[in-house]
Amino acid sequence: MPPAKRGLAAYRRIYEALHGRAMAGDGATVSETALMAEFDVSRDTARKALNLLTRDGFARRIQGRGTVLVAPAEGPRFDLQVPVNERFFRGVGREPLRHKFYEIMDGVLGGEGGSCRVQIPLLRPDDPLEKQFSDLTRGGAGVLFLSHSGLEDLIALMRRERYPHVVHAPLGYEGNLVASDARGGVERALETLAARGRRRILFASPGHDGAWQGPMHRTWKETLTKRGLETGDELIFNIDARLRQDPVELAAALGRRRFDAVFSTEAELSLRLLGALRAMDRPMDRPMDRPMDRPMDRPAASPMGDRVSFISYEDLPEFETARPPVSAVRVPLKRIGACMREEVLAMMRFGYRDDVRIALEEELVLRGSE
Repeated sequence: MPPAKRGLAAYRRIYEALHGRAMAGDGATVSETALMAEFDVSRDTARKALNLLTRDGFARRIQGRGTVLVAPAEGPRFDLQVPVNERFFRGVGREPLRHKFYEIMDGVLGGEGGSCRVQIPLLRPDDPLEKQFSDLTRGGAGVLFLSHSGLEDLIALMRRERYPHVVHAPLGYEGNLVASDARGGVERALETLAARGRRRILFASPGHDGAWQGPMHRTWKETLTKRGLETGDELIFNIDARLRQDPVELAAALGRRRFDAVFSTEAELSLRLLGALRAMDRPMDRPMDRPMDRPMDRPAASPMGDRVSFISYEDLPEFETARPPVSAVRVPLKRIGACMREEVLAMMRFGYRDDVRIALEEELVLRGSE
């Protein structure tokens, strides 16, 4: 008997096993009796799995032969909705978020996503909640939310109605969730900086208590505390919208701080910080061991090390080709998209679940800036 997948209903285990055989071109004849013996299940369970496979086109009943596994030229077409609100839509115009969006959608459309009809509707903020819900669920489409921000009420309605959906959100979010293990990625990045002899690691973020940044900040504090390193308020650098848009002010704000390493919590912010550091005269050559009166002052040499280290949370293609290349925590965006698709398709086939909690491991990519 094949090993059971933890948490899966028996009929779903049979479905997934036979679906894989069908797609591999097995073409075998299967029967309820044979499945009962192979999977140690009841006849009703075996029959349910075969009925689902037949419904979805992966099994065919042929008179005189029984039920045969088939790989249809075109599998069942499912409708998927990937709604975005105005805030998200405007953000996609900026390169870091556009890269993230394309990578996740590449995962959604890969594999079995190629047999799905995928739409990306723009949610109108003036539409009543019930209309948004009915528009998204028309025709029985599954729903993938790439963000929960600003969509909390709509997602809550999906949960109350037990409608197939999944959300990309930070760990700890209450609801069907596919995320990456930011804690693991952040911890490895900080341990690497500490191992390089960095003692004052700046935590740079849009706000250290935000939904995404809060868990990272807690990991930063816990990891550095275990190492006996400083975690005072002067090493928490919250960068508001004004500083983001003003490179001179951003450089000046950096110049008033003492640090020998930077951990930035998002790719867009990393680009701006790197630009500000370069404007302060060769940031990768010397540490910021003392506050500077003016942003263009040259940092002095220091026994803490011979340069400023930098690691970005979220990777970008340009980080690999930058001079010098930038180290980053790589979020598995394509795997997130593929996993979201798989979970929603499973709900559409087998029924709604409200216990999807998936965290994918991140990768620390070291390119020398650490």
